[in-house]
Amino acid sequence: MITINPARAAAITGLAAVYALAAKIGLALAVVNPSVSAVWPPSAIALGALLVLGPSCWPGLFAGAFLINFHAALSRHEFGLAACLLSALGIAAGNTLEAVAGAWAVNRFAGGRRAVERAADLLKLAIFAGALATMVSASIGVATLWAAGMLPSSAAAAAWLTWWLGDASGVVIGAPLILAWCASPPQRFRGGWAEAGALALVFGGTLWFVFFRHSYPTAYLVLPGIVWASFRYGIRGSAAAVAVLTGAALFGTLHGRGPFALAPGGADLLLLQGFLATTALSCYAMAALVWERERAELELRRSRDRLETEVDRRTRELVQAQKMEAVGRLSGAVAHEFNNVLTGVAGLAELIRGAAASGSQTAADAGDIVTACRRGGALAKRLLSMTRHGAEKKPLDLNEAVSSNEKILRLAAGEKVELALDLDPAAPTVLASADQLEQVLLNLCLNARDAMSGSGKITVSTRARTVAKAEVLSHGALPAGDYAVLAVADTGAGIPEDIRSMIFEPFFSTKKSGQGTGLGLSIVYGIVADHKGAIDLASRPGGTEFRLYLPATRRAPQPTPTPAPAPAPVRGTETLLLADDDAAVRGVLVRVLEPLGYRLLVAADGEDAWRLYSENAGKVAMAVLDVVMPRLTGDEVYARIAAEEPGFKVLFISGHATGRAEAAIRDGKHPFLAKPFALEKLPALVREILDRGK
Repeated sequence: MITINPARAAAITGLAAVYALAAKIGLALAVVNPSVSAVWPPSAIALGALLVLGPSCWPGLFAGAFLINFHAALSRHEFGLAACLLSALGIAAGNTLEAVAGAWAVNRFAGGRRAVERAADLLKLAIFAGALATMVSASIGVATLWAAGMLPSSAAAAAWLTWWLGDASGVVIGAPLILAWCASPPQRFRGGWAEAGALALVFGGTLWFVFFRHSYPTAYLVLPGIVWASFRYGIRGSAAAVAVLTGAALFGTLHGRGPFALAPGGADLLLLQGFLATTALSCYAMAALVWERERAELELRRSRDRLETEVDRRTRELVQAQKMEAVGRLSGAVAHEFNNVLTGVAGLAELIRGAAASGSQTAADAGDIVTACRRGGALAKRLLSMTRHGAEKKPLDLNEAVSSNEKILRLAAGEKVELALDLDPAAPTVLASADQLEQVLLNLCLNARDAMSGSGKITVSTRARTVAKAEVLSHGALPAGDYAVLAVADTGAGIPEDIRSMIFEPFFSTKKSGQGTGLGLSIVYGIVADHKGAIDLASRPGGTEFRLYLPATRRAPQPTPTPAPAPAPVRGTETLLLADDDAAVRGVLVRVLEPLGYRLLVAADGEDAWRLYSENAGKVAMAVLDVVMPRLTGDEVYARIAAEEPGFKVLFISGHATGRAEAAIRDGKHPFLAKPFALEKLPALVREILDRGK
C-alpha cells in the first residue's frame, strides 16, 4: 500500500500551480513573438523551489511545466495531439533537469539557499545556475521541438539562443529575489519607512519617465534608485527594486515604449536582457557586500564582547589563583626592554667617557652614568630572579648581605622612618641568592613602612639559632638543625588576628584599590620556601616582627672576584652581521666594532638580518644577534643560517633570552652576552669567537 503525505502532495500541487501561473505571466510579457519572453520567471521559481523546499519537490515542477507547455501547444492549432504531447513532455523534462542541475551546482559551489549573502556566491549562482544549467533546458527543449516537427532545422540555433537567454535572465534576476525573501535571514535595514516611501516615489517616477513616457536612451536613470535600495535596504530591498524594474521594462517594451523599443528587429530583446541581468547582478552584489560588511562588524562586536567576557573571567581566575608565573612573564618583558634601553645609554656613556679628557668632569659624569646603568641592570636581574624558583645559591655572609643593602633600605623606608641594624657577629653563613635576599629585605621594609603610616622605626637584625627538634612556626615547619635568623621589626599598629593567616596569599592586600599589588609578602614567602626556610610572625598592637629562618651552611662565603682589566681590543677585517631591534643599541655596536676594521652588515629585525645574510652568503664570518626581535627572533635567524652553513659562529645578546635560545645558552652551545654589558667586553668576545677553530 502506497502512503501519500498530504503536506508533500499539497506542496507539489501548489508548486505546479505557481509554476504554471508564472509561465502564463512570462508568455504575456513576450516582446518578440507570443512564445519568446526576455525573462522567463519559471526558471527562477524552479531553482528557488529546489533550493528552499528541497529536491523532493521536482514532480511539481515537471507537472507545471508539462501542463503549461501542453496547453500552449494545443492552443496554436497547428500540430497534432501526439506532437503536442511529445513536445510538452520533452520541454517539461528539460525544465526539470535544468532546475535540478542548477540547484546541485548552487548547493555544491555557491552556498545553497544562502547564496545571496555573499557577493562571490551570487556570482557563482549566475555562472553555474544562470549561464550553464539553463543550457540543459534550451538544448532538450529545442531538440524536442525539432523531433516533434514543430521547429525547422534552420531556426534551431536562433531558438536555442533565445531560449537560453530567457532562462538565464530569469535565473539571474529572479532566483536571488526568491532566496532573499524565502531562505535567507532578514537583514537589518538602514533606512526607515519614511525613507522607503521617498525611495518608492522617486524610483516609480523614474521608471514611468524611462519606460512609459518617452523612448529616449535613458535606462541609466534607474540605477541610482536601485543602488539606493541595495545600500539602505539590503538584498531584499535590492531584489524588490529589481523585480519592479523588470516588470516595468518588459511592460514598457511590450507597448513600444522605453529605450529598448528603438532597436530594430530582435536586437531590443538582447539589449533588454543584457541591461536587466547586468543591473540585477551588480545591485545584488552591492547589497551582498553591504551585508557581508554588516556581518563582519557584528561578528567583530561579538568577538569583542566574547573577548571582554573572557578577559574578565580570566582576570577573576587570576585574582583567585597563584599569579607568580604571570608576574614572571611580565618581569621578563619589562627587563628585556629595560636592558635594551640601558645598553644604549651605557654604551653611549662609555663612548663619551672614552672620548673625553682623562680626569675631566665629562669623563666623571659619563662614568657615573655607566655605574647607574649597571645598577639598573642589576635591578632588572633582580626583577627576573624574584619570581623564579631555583635561583643560583652560593654561600653568603648574612651580615654582609644586609649591610650592602643598607642604602637602598633607607631609601625605601623614607626620611621619617628610622632604620636600625642589629647584626650578630655570630650569625652563620647561609646558602642563598644575594639578589633574592635583597628582594626579601626590600619587601619587608616596604611593608613595615606602610604599616607605620610613614613614621616610626624599623629594625633589621640577624641571629644564630640551633633547633634541637622540629618546630612548627606560624608559617612553616622548621626541622632540627642550625639556622640563621633574619628579622625585620616595626613599631606599627600590628596585624589583626583575623587576617594573619592570609597575609602571604598572592594579591591579598589591606590597602585601598590601586595602592598595592598584594605581591610583596607572597614573594617573601616563596623565596624563603625556595631556600628551604620558614617564617615566624609575631604581631601585637605597637609592633610586628617577621623572623625568617634560613638553613646555615658550613661552606665559607665566596669572595667577590675582582674583574681583570679588559685587554686592548684586537682589530679584524672580517664581515660581521649585527641585528638588534633597538636603534640605540645598533648605533653603539657599530661605533664599537667599526673602528676596529670590521665590515658590518646592520639589520633592524630578524627578517632584515636573514636578507642581509642571503645577499652576502659565504662572506659573513659571524653574527651578533639580539634574541628577541620582531618578525624573526635571533635564534630563528641563526637556525636558518646554520641550515645553510653548519657551524656558523654566533654571539647572542639580550636583556632577557627566552625559548630555544635560552635553552641553547644555558646548555653552553652558544656564547651569550647579557644586556647591559661593558663595551670593552664586546670586541674581545667577538675576536675570541672568530678565532675559535683556527
